Amino acid sequence: LTDDDTTAGDDDDVADDDVADDDDTTAGDDDDDTTAGDDDDDTTVGDDDDSQDDDDSQDDDDSQDDDDSCPEETVLQAGACPTQCTGGCSGTVCNVDCSGSSDCSLSYISCPDYMECRVDCSGDNSCQTAAITCSSVGPCSVTCSGSGSCQLFSALCWGPDACGLDCSGPSSCQLGTLQCGTGPCDADCGGAGAGSGLWVECGSSCDCENGC
Repeated sequence: LTDDDTTAGDDDDVADDDVADDDDTTAGDDDDDTTAGDDDDDTTVGDDDDSQDDDDSQDDDDSQDDDDSCPEETVLQAGACPTQCTGGCSGTVCNVDCSGSSDCSLSYISCPDYMECRVDCSGDNSCQTAAITCSSVGPCSVTCSGSGSCQLFSALCWGPDACGLDCSGPSSCQLGTLQCGTGPCDADCGGAGAGSGLWVECGSSCDCENGC
């Protein structure tokens, strides 16, 4: 009887201890420390989301703000006054004087290079059927303030600089023609009956305003 009690008791205790140790190892170490703690919290959630904060590539859109549509203006030069500047020169400005009655009618006017050309048709019936050619390197303006001035005239601008036409005289610029260049171009007909039948060809002008 003594030997049976000892054997049975010892075997049961050993078996219980072995099962308990095995359960502690599996449940405690594998589930809590390795899998849940390290993999889920630190690597996936923390680092990947921060990469989206560096989306600075959209700042490159600011480069489109400097999109100038008109070409660069010509650098003007002052020198000896050309003969076609009948009204004299002032620095880089060439004045073409057609202030007398019927002045510059049936005439050909050619503006000089690298100067601002101002054609003044202030005389009555001045610049009628005149052909005005602006330089390809320099701004040009034609003022038709005389009564009946610039009728059947033509003005050609074909450079990158400003081209302007002002028809403030009564019945001025009728049946005339203005051809713009690649630069800004502006036509204004403020005189009574001015600009009737006037043809303004904007063409490839970067900024054309036809007020006639």
